[in-house]
Amino acid sequence: MAEVSMAAGPHWQRLSNQEKEKYQRLAKQNRENQSKQTSIGESMDLVLQEEREKIELERRKKKENEAKVITAVNANTILDDYFYLMHINEFCYWEKEDQYFPAEIALGKFNLREGIIKEDIFHMLVHPGPLPLGYSAIVKVKSEETHQIQHMGNEDNTEEVLMGLISKITEGGDSEKYPTIYVAEKEINMVQKILNQLCDKFDHPNLFDINSLEYFFFCLKNNVSPGGKVWPTVSVSKIQLERDVYDYCSGIACPYHENSEIPVHCSRSRIIRWAYIICDNCIEYFNIPIIKGQHVPVKAVTDPQYFASGTSASRPASVASMASSASVASMASSVRSEKFSDVASETSTVIDDTEISSYHGFDSDSQAGDDEMEWRRPRRPAPKYRTPQNLSQVTDSSQLSQTSSTSDYIPARRPASQSSANPGFARGAIRRGGRGRGILQNRPPV
Repeated sequence: MAEVSMAAGPHWQRLSNQEKEKYQRLAKQNRENQSKQTSIGESMDLVLQEEREKIELERRKKKENEAKVITAVNANTILDDYFYLMHINEFCYWEKEDQYFPAEIALGKFNLREGIIKEDIFHMLVHPGPLPLGYSAIVKVKSEETHQIQHMGNEDNTEEVLMGLISKITEGGDSEKYPTIYVAEKEINMVQKILNQLCDKFDHPNLFDINSLEYFFFCLKNNVSPGGKVWPTVSVSKIQLERDVYDYCSGIACPYHENSEIPVHCSRSRIIRWAYIICDNCIEYFNIPIIKGQHVPVKAVTDPQYFASGTSASRPASVASMASSASVASMASSVRSEKFSDVASETSTVIDDTEISSYHGFDSDSQAGDDEMEWRRPRRPAPKYRTPQNLSQVTDSSQLSQTSSTSDYIPARRPASQSSANPGFARGAIRRGGRGRGILQNRPPV
């Protein structure tokens, strides 16, 4: 370009202003027609177009989600319609190839009448084959921190996993159109990519329809409630799922995770807990029996004797969400006022009087001997100051102690009357030109 500029320079100088204006106008049009690029060389127009398409897809998915729920409610089939839930644990994400390596997968269905049947859940540990070079340490750390599933080297069972998923999703239904599968919103991208990878690997059309679990829960709650829209935003459904009150229930994880230290990360346990939370929040509006192990955990408390009067016997209440108070009766009344999930967890604990006594710093035995005893915050001792009167005349330490306990407050700055108590202070300060400058007049006679 430098050589071209040097060669064309003399010719440009010979052009008139009118001729230069024509070429300047053409150069400006050419610059405007060129698309802007990002810092990594991508076209800005393409990036913005992809973002608009993504937003439009999310909006369309939300409309489909709400339409399915409304249709089922209007047709009185909401109790018997099945809804599918999926969760996937992964070993790692290979950014270079935009590829996930799955470790565990679970797919199950539930409805409001029967809850979720644990024996009917498809669950498999996935062996995705060899990992990319340099990812073994990443996989080891992630596995130890979460699902604790060991990578099996070159072993590959992904075809069996795909066939199992297709068999489960199409049982008793149309093989040309799969029902919607609900996934945690933050995991939608990962699940979609893994399903795309499996289908592409074995040349199978990807007919899986993935949608947001949180928005489905939000629509379901507001449409089955007789009072209309009880949850103002989807954030409430997210909070309900994130609270995860059944996270450490036993008997719902897969055999691999059941006896481990982290059953909470099991994919099978995840979808069962989601079903419990949704049923807990939605079946209260229907006169249907509660099935333990399907609507709520097996050891959930559903006996009305545990709760205060006015609580519905068909409404399971959670001891876990009531354990913040000391007695069962007061806990039940607080649960009644909450809008969140209150189904009892089999791992719930009720705080007894012994624990409360220990927490507040006294033994339960001593408390039992004195019913009037109560804990009080210890008072801070009153500050003691020396009296400014006749301080230099006190020679006995006992007198000094007695005088200090009844003294008045002395300001931080030394009064003139106290300088005689330490004659050397003023002299030394004057010689050094320091703090003593202000009390020169207080120096005692030599």
